[in-house]
Amino acid sequence: MLEGQPHFRDIGGCQTADGSVVATGRVFRSGELSALTDADLSRLDKLGIRTVVDLRSEEEAALRPDRLPASATYRAIRLLPGVPASTMAELLRSGDFSSFPSWETIYRSAIRDHTAAFAALIRLVADPQAQPIVFHCTGGKDRAGIGAALLLSILGVAWADVEEDYLRSNDYLAPHTGAMVDRIAREMEQAGRQLGETAREHLEHLLLVDASYLAAAHEEMVALDGSVGGYVSGSLGIEDHIGRTLRDQLLR
Repeated sequence: MLEGQPHFRDIGGCQTADGSVVATGRVFRSGELSALTDADLSRLDKLGIRTVVDLRSEEEAALRPDRLPASATYRAIRLLPGVPASTMAELLRSGDFSSFPSWETIYRSAIRDHTAAFAALIRLVADPQAQPIVFHCTGGKDRAGIGAALLLSILGVAWADVEEDYLRSNDYLAPHTGAMVDRIAREMEQAGRQLGETAREHLEHLLLVDASYLAAAHEEMVALDGSVGGYVSGSLGIEDHIGRTLRDQLLR
């Protein structure tokens, strides 16, 4: 949909366990919006986007500031852990991406240690004055992916369907992954370093999602509170009326 961000998508369209459908045109998820074209901004204006929620760290956001449509208000919810630019720079310098922590570990940490940020995101999405709303991280696949999974679960989408929606990120990202890796390889070569085959495989793995990542998040939620619903009401402290508000607004 967007020229400058391939991973912009509507979270609507999923069916819930009771047969309702998540409304489209209200809540979107995305990768960073720093490279949007003027045509992209016009598209977002036509969608009526009122709120852009940036889940990146201050460091990430400062390096690649969002371009916003005229219709939108910018909101920052700093949801770590991401991949700090300094960490990625060191990986690029060394060419050894095997030292990057597993995504399963990162997802577990996000679920365990960043409850306030996820709760803030859910409450903001539930505000009818904030919609239509787009929330994003850097690639739109991990922090935004967990956020979307939580929202869909609150709306009553079965976890198997939440997982299926999560894995759709690869449909958006995979066609661009090779070009991204090639660009990084060229930059490294210009700096006198080589991106070896093993390092290339590690880097490609970093840029996509896997079912095991969301499974790790799910396992952490169950370990903390017994279920996804228990995690939402317990660790996140989301009141019942917030869930009802979301369902009233976003189910058709």
